[in-house]
Amino acid sequence: GYGYGYPYYARPMLTEQLIGRRTDSKSMDICIVVPRRRPAIEQVIEAYVHRLRVTCVDVVMNEVIVRGHFDVKLLYVGCVPSQSVHAVASRRVRFTAAVYVPGACYGMTATARVYADYVDADCDYWWNYCEEDDSEIPYLYEYDDWLRHKCCTRRCNVSISLGITASVFGNRPLWPQIPPSMPYHPKG
Repeated sequence: GYGYGYPYYARPMLTEQLIGRRTDSKSMDICIVVPRRRPAIEQVIEAYVHRLRVTCVDVVMNEVIVRGHFDVKLLYVGCVPSQSVHAVASRRVRFTAAVYVPGACYGMTATARVYADYVDADCDYWWNYCEEDDSEIPYLYEYDDWLRHKCCTRRCNVSISLGITASVFGNRPLWPQIPPSMPYHPKG
């Protein structure tokens, strides 16, 4: 305690404070292959990322390692005479990213937030022959006469850019203010 001439011995309180926060990006290219039971791709309508999850956040010296997974879904116009809309998905695509956060050390607490910054689909029309000579065009289905004049594919490359924000917290001592000491003898 303090008062009556006894010294005041202060102990620090440990508080969790933000050490640093940084944002980085991770680019990935994923190849989606349409299975044989579905029609091939004539035109891509939309590609998007969903069920984006962070599964592990580790702190190493001056870096935060973020791991997780996501699903990619592709909506496309089928290469069939009715041109119906179909979907194909690639599930649980894994990612690992390192975010540089100066001052981060082993044992510190970290959080991470991941979001899909950019998603783009580009299909390889690898038999883009569409010429007068039909001998080079591969046959895919029973309705070959109709399909020979179409340019379709079963492979689509999806480019994804993930934005990753990592925050590192550490325990820092907070010293309490020492109250002013009272004089032993009143003045006057």
